[in-house]
Amino acid sequence: SCVIAPNGVGFVGFLRRKNDNARLYKDKKEQWEKIANVKMDRHRSDRGTEYTSGVMTQLCADRGIVQTFTAPDSSAGPAESRIGTLQRMARAMMNKAGQGDWLWDEATAYGNDILNCLPTTAGGLDGKQNAW
Repeated sequence: SCVIAPNGVGFVGFLRRKNDNARLYKDKKEQWEKIANVKMDRHRSDRGTEYTSGVMTQLCADRGIVQTFTAPDSSAGPAESRIGTLQRMARAMMNKAGQGDWLWDEATAYGNDILNCLPTTAGGLDGKQNAW
């Protein structure tokens, strides 16, 4: 699961089953808000059952979080883009290191840490490339 705060800071959580998403969100939301220094009052996601289930809907309602959903069959959006980038980064790191899939979660988390260190438009720049 991938959460991106309004200021561009991303968070990655690893799930055994998709329906564990509500538990992850419940356990980590306060930690993510503290790190990103923003209150998460919106949750935008695809229309997967892990987000539209009664558990996730109730969790968001209890915390005053507005749920919005992407268009059906849409793969657009910041989280989906970041997930694709993290997958490519993890594959590249594991390939270069000659390691197998057993390091997938570590490589993905490390890639996320790298992306969080890069300047973003939310930080006042007009693009990551312009910062270099």
